[in-house]
Amino acid sequence: MKLYIVINAEDRVLSVSDTPISMGGFETIEVEVQDGAEIFTHPTSFKYENGSLVKDESFVIESAKKIRSNC
Repeated sequence: MKLYIVINAEDRVLSVSDTPISMGGFETIEVEVQDGAEIFTHPTSFKYENGSLVKDESFVIESAKKIRSNC
């Protein structure tokens, strides 16, 4: 399925949509993903690198540590 992602300067996915979107100052890219792909539930866990969506495991771990330390 066609998906539109918004990425920041570090290539991190900020937002996803099934229609073209515009967020001032950020790049929007059209990508193909499978229905039910994890990016729909955890978009910020992904980066756009070399034309592909890549799950950033280190970012996920660091985010979990920050959440845990604030509890």
